[in-house]
Amino acid sequence: MDAYDQSNDLFEGFLSKEMMYSCALWSDEEGGLRGDLLPTARPLDLEAAQMRKIHHVLKMARVKPGMKVLEFGSGWGGMAIEVGSTSCSR
Repeated sequence: MDAYDQSNDLFEGFLSKEMMYSCALWSDEEGGLRGDLLPTARPLDLEAAQMRKIHHVLKMARVKPGMKVLEFGSGWGGMAIEVGSTSCSR
């Protein structure tokens, strides 16, 4: 049995709402690169960290409106959804 044989219920327990299983991008205020490993007084915002990562990847890839983007391997399509709703549809 591998990860693809598991139901979404398992992954919803520890992944962001986009169900992204690649590393989030934590801000300096959240502890930076090791933000999810450091003890903190306030809970970390996984959703914001995942969106920060998506926007960073799109910026580094220089995605512009009208471009076609092939997205694979970032989870359940969170990056593709963001590309369709923001980066390429303006």
